[in-house]
Amino acid sequence: MTVSYTTAQQAVEDASNIVLGYLKSGSYGVLYNLMSADFKSTFSKNDFENSFIGSTAVSSGQVSGAPKVYGANNEWAEQATTLFLTDGSSQKYLNVYHLENSAWTLFGTEEQ
Repeated sequence: MTVSYTTAQQAVEDASNIVLGYLKSGSYGVLYNLMSADFKSTFSKNDFENSFIGSTAVSSGQVSGAPKVYGANNEWAEQATTLFLTDGSSQKYLNVYHLENSAWTLFGTEEQ
């Protein structure tokens, strides 16, 4: 499915919501497929999926504010997100995306 966006910011926000949806549903293998090539060269799919074992499940999440798109060719983006966990706690993250083959891939996250 191809979706056209007016702005890169809209595309990044949509990518962030897709990531949140996969985290909520526990679809870590599918989420791995959305990761950047650099990430995949560092972590195997099995290691990525196993990293979630024993962690508190995500009940919901939300993006915060407009994403920041930057780089010489606008190939990088940052989006603040908040995860709400099933134990009642929440955690803020900064998701970093990289534009690869016309699609925004998740490069990594930083706990805030």
